[in-house]
Amino acid sequence: MPLLILGLLKENIGSYGYELLALMEERHYKYIVNFTKGSFYYNLQQLEEKQYIKKIDQ
Repeated sequence: MPLLILGLLKENIGSYGYELLALMEERHYKYIVNFTKGSFYYNLQQLEEKQYIKKIDQ
């Protein structure tokens, strides 16, 4: 799931978590990767903690 999130962020630079989650649901990624909203946000948080992504407050 982390690689999927990173790929989506590469395509959609500056997107919020909600937008990425909506994209995953729109593209039916649930058939590729088993995820819930909770697991999605957990993985997003882990990527931020490991400094693979950076949260920017606007």
